[in-house]
Amino acid sequence: MRRVALLSGVLLAALSVSVLAGIYGILAGRITDKEGKPIPGATVRIEGTTLGGFARPDGRFSIVNVPAGTYTVVVRAVGYREVRVQVKISADQTTEIAVQLEPEAVRVQEVTVEAKAPLVEKYAIGTLRNVSSEEIRNIPRQTVQQVALLTPGVLAANNGFIVRGSRAIETQIRLDGLDIADQFVGAFGNGGFRYFPTVTNLAVEEVQVLTGNFAAEYGNALGGVVNTVTKTGRTDRYEATLRFYTDDVGFLYGKAGNGLQRLPRKEYNYELALGGPLPLLDGSTFYLSAQYLTNTHRNAGLEVYDPWGNNLGQLPQDHTWMRSMSARLKFALTKDLSLLVGGMFGLTDYERPSIGWMYARDEGVVDGVTNGVQEYYAKRAVIDQFVGNVLARITHTLSQSTYYELTFSSTWNVNEVSRRYLAYEPGRGWVKGNFDRPDFFKGFDLWYPQDEYVIEGNQLLAKSLRGGVGDKVIDHYSLLTGVTVSEDGYLIGVRPIRHPWTGYVEGGVNTTSTRNPYGLQGFFAASGNERAFEFRYSQYFQVDGYITSRVEVGDIVHLLKGGFEARFLTLHHHYNSLPWDGNAFFDVYTDRWGGNIYAENQQVWELTSKPYKPYTIAAYIQDQFAYRGIILNLGLRFDYFQPNAKYRTESQRFIPIQDQQYFAPATAKFLLSPRISINYPITERSTFSVAYGTFQQVPQPSFLYDALNTFRLRGNQILGNPNLNAQRSNQYQVSYAHALTEDFAVDVTAFYKDIYNQVGLRYVPTLPDPYSEYTVAEYGNVRGLEFRLRRRPVGNFGFDINYTLSYARGTASGPTTQYQQTILAGEDPYTGVKTFPLTEYFLDYDRRHVVNFTLSFFLNEGEGPAIAGLRPLENTTLNLTGFFQTGTPYTKRDRQGNQVGEYNGARQPSDWSVDMRLQRAFSLGVLGEAFRKVTLEFYIDVFNLLNNVKPVAVYERTGSPDYDGVDLNRQIGDFSATNWYRDPDPNRPETVSPAQYDSYGRRLYSSSADFNRDGVVTQEEKYQGYLRWVQDTINRRVNYRLPRSVNIGFLLRF
Repeated sequence: MRRVALLSGVLLAALSVSVLAGIYGILAGRITDKEGKPIPGATVRIEGTTLGGFARPDGRFSIVNVPAGTYTVVVRAVGYREVRVQVKISADQTTEIAVQLEPEAVRVQEVTVEAKAPLVEKYAIGTLRNVSSEEIRNIPRQTVQQVALLTPGVLAANNGFIVRGSRAIETQIRLDGLDIADQFVGAFGNGGFRYFPTVTNLAVEEVQVLTGNFAAEYGNALGGVVNTVTKTGRTDRYEATLRFYTDDVGFLYGKAGNGLQRLPRKEYNYELALGGPLPLLDGSTFYLSAQYLTNTHRNAGLEVYDPWGNNLGQLPQDHTWMRSMSARLKFALTKDLSLLVGGMFGLTDYERPSIGWMYARDEGVVDGVTNGVQEYYAKRAVIDQFVGNVLARITHTLSQSTYYELTFSSTWNVNEVSRRYLAYEPGRGWVKGNFDRPDFFKGFDLWYPQDEYVIEGNQLLAKSLRGGVGDKVIDHYSLLTGVTVSEDGYLIGVRPIRHPWTGYVEGGVNTTSTRNPYGLQGFFAASGNERAFEFRYSQYFQVDGYITSRVEVGDIVHLLKGGFEARFLTLHHHYNSLPWDGNAFFDVYTDRWGGNIYAENQQVWELTSKPYKPYTIAAYIQDQFAYRGIILNLGLRFDYFQPNAKYRTESQRFIPIQDQQYFAPATAKFLLSPRISINYPITERSTFSVAYGTFQQVPQPSFLYDALNTFRLRGNQILGNPNLNAQRSNQYQVSYAHALTEDFAVDVTAFYKDIYNQVGLRYVPTLPDPYSEYTVAEYGNVRGLEFRLRRRPVGNFGFDINYTLSYARGTASGPTTQYQQTILAGEDPYTGVKTFPLTEYFLDYDRRHVVNFTLSFFLNEGEGPAIAGLRPLENTTLNLTGFFQTGTPYTKRDRQGNQVGEYNGARQPSDWSVDMRLQRAFSLGVLGEAFRKVTLEFYIDVFNLLNNVKPVAVYERTGSPDYDGVDLNRQIGDFSATNWYRDPDPNRPETVSPAQYDSYGRRLYSSSADFNRDGVVTQEEKYQGYLRWVQDTINRRVNYRLPRSVNIGFLLRF
């Protein structure tokens, strides 16, 4: 029979209407007959949900509260043929369709039409990019974080996203609208970018990236918002996905310019997701997901071997364990009332490798019993990073066009940095706990703060025996000393001795040993500890809600929204950078682990042994008014922040925490942020928009509370200030978008923003110890142009190319920039005072030109060349994704470290890379009816496909990617002229002098540096050993792009 297109036109318009970064969208439209007359009473049903509606007398309908996803919309009317339309609903957007129905008398077969979302979003507020789960599945990117970087104006930082020149900590990270970023420092916290323990990509419905001039629902962000919307399951079918990949295929890797092979991380990833209708509960759904990832060498590099045969490209102590689980249960309590409950748990454990520590080979020994663990493994701190939340969300649809939502949630984020627990316990011997592999739910067993013992001579005594007062030293870090005889028996002296609990020499790092492959002294740690002992725990309880109503009166459409949010935060912190020192840099605001164990008296203990509990309350109202093609968006946001702390009222001298008469309650902050934008659709395929908004952000809690409780200064300490005002940005944006065809479009956006009151430092030159305090006095200015050209994936080909031109200037690249640049740099030689910048300079992360691109080539089922009746290339996709970016600024310096020329006046090299994903899907239906809907996909990801191995950075003193002008450019005169002798000879005093021994009484002579094997290491041989180390360091090519790497994997869908 003749197939007739029943839809003479399907018009979709994406209306960007944020609802607190939620998970729902709106479906709206108009139903008419072939003559354009409305069909009142026509029914609209969204398959896979319980949602539907009816056409009003004018043929219009709207269905609110639709979970993000791709659906079949069924349109029916008495006397007309049924029509099925494939549509994609995005969170925080309205999708409009126009459907024309044919009379039932017209004999045609049923038609399903895929409605194409318009490439030009005529009603968009600000700049928003949505990346669907299908798009994510087809590109060589493994995480949500990597996907977001393909957006114009978004760059990677170590711990977050730099959005249009804002600092990384000024962009929010959200999951289903809930903030999961590190509540102390913002962004991803200690764990950094790649291994942040959030949900698996299999559970992601879409990723929203807002980069500028977003609506009033979004607050406390100066940069952007990255929101991950998860799946909640469908009512019409079950679905499950299993994915595995590994990079352990090193034979496919590339080589560097020096001919050395790149090595794999040896990473293995397992993911599972399952969802569908809940049995026995009509209209209710579930979605469960889990991920487990592990690698052995997270920081793998080139295959470089030291003289002992250790592979410097795959360091030991470099494991990562990441796992996450999420659950969403959605209960249909009534036709119009639903309850969503769920939670997410994520945990990443990091070992921290170090070439500087890897030759610390002594094992722990107590009472002659060894623990079998080399000091390198025992002393390097590890990181446990927990992220989790639970929520209950009530959604009530009052009518087809009005609904409200109310959410109760609790979110926590924990970062712990410490050594793994390994101790000799009387009666039990060596207790290792889960030293080698972290517990799945708890992570590593760590050493926690404790000061129950004091050092007395060469032993530890319980403080209860000394008046109950500790020595302000963390017990397991205590450095004990005693009179010992050198290893060769010739020299008696007071030296460090082993700790009775840990079996190692404790205290600070000691580099006096030459027991390393180069025979060098002062380069490698042999004992002691690194400065890594910190615990942060944050949890917030939040209640938020909003109501959305779409009101249509003739040609006028209002989209009215109003909402609120109340968040109550609890912050615990314990930090000590010198835990072996009784006068350390420490910071405590917690009642955990004994509270402030460093407090000098009861008053200080009571003031500091409690968490801080700030809270925020926010509300907003917004109206999107559309009339005859002109769209006016008006929004107003109100934020209230209560620090719940006291601040120092004296600004020119240090006030210890116990002098409470010089403290006053920090004032509450009242913030108003207006937003306005105007969109003018020039034609059906083009639109012009102008937007302005005020965006404000309260400084992160670490700037408010860290070191606020200080009662005794150490030199150049930085104190928190809970009375900081909010940071503010005024943002302007002009955009033009034009769809050249139905599948091909171009966008141009110009943006400008002034950033005021950014967090920085002020210097207080008090005597004897000057200090600094956080303040909000820095300024930034960013302006740029974004150009995007894209073609929808049709006809076996699609692409998305964007280019960003940006200028980011300011007075400080980060909150502590002035600490290194000004405070530690000394006084101006002419004025004798420290001089802070008075004019802007290019910020450290300024990149003038950035290009991102994605090219997709695909063959659908039944396509491609045929061989003996088979089509081997059908269901094959080839994706190329890459970037080009110019270098960031740096400051040239001479060999003495003095600035040469303007600050940040030079540029690092440009960088580029092309990645590829090749995947082939196979239907398993040939195995039987039970496998009809089962698909198996194999894929290969090739990163840096073209093997670009050029420099990506140079050293500021030399302009070279290899030599730094300091450690890698020493001269023979920098090494001691004292010979080191292998054999002690009492008749030759120089062979048994103290200069022949390290701190432990071991001889400094090293066969690794005795190149002529005469039993003596001379100054020249020390220098020769040093040059060997320099060559190995250069061979690692740390300032070059790493060569090609490969992942292989499969995905099973059923």
